[in-house]
Amino acid sequence: MKAVAIGISKIKIGTPGNGVPATTLTDLPQPLESSVSFNMAEPSDTHIRVEGQKDPWATISRVTDSDSVEFSIPTPTNAVLAMLAGGTHETTGGKDIYREPTTLPDINRTLVIETDVYNGQKVVYTFVNAKILARLGQAPGAEQTELLMVKAIKQSAVTTAGVVNPGFTREIVKVTT
Repeated sequence: MKAVAIGISKIKIGTPGNGVPATTLTDLPQPLESSVSFNMAEPSDTHIRVEGQKDPWATISRVTDSDSVEFSIPTPTNAVLAMLAGGTHETTGGKDIYREPTTLPDINRTLVIETDVYNGQKVVYTFVNAKILARLGQAPGAEQTELLMVKAIKQSAVTTAGVVNPGFTREIVKVTT
């Protein structure tokens, strides 16, 4: 049966290994419905033309943007806010406090997104080494929650020996119950 990638069942995050995905992953809260979007960069072409020819002599394609995925988490806990946006989270004296970072955080994680199971299969997307950027982007209102808007930018998955591994994978997984 053909795998159908539909719905999001889990988003997980962890510290990447040496050019490989994290082996220990933590579940993130479920994202806002229909908020997950892939932004895969499209190459741009440079055409080298010579006089007197209709078609290019050569075409050079280059990717000038980065692949990324974005999603939103409604009303995150302060612990999730600190994990994804940087800063600190304290629970002392009966208080639950998030404090923003005083400098721009450098958060690099493995991000794994799993679809719902359909026809006994699910699709698993893995960003091996992603730069995580997160911010509160929507204030609470009468009919809306606050939203933590998360962007994960794919980076190279390079080992300390300089071996470049794929930074993104898509796997179809058979699920048995």
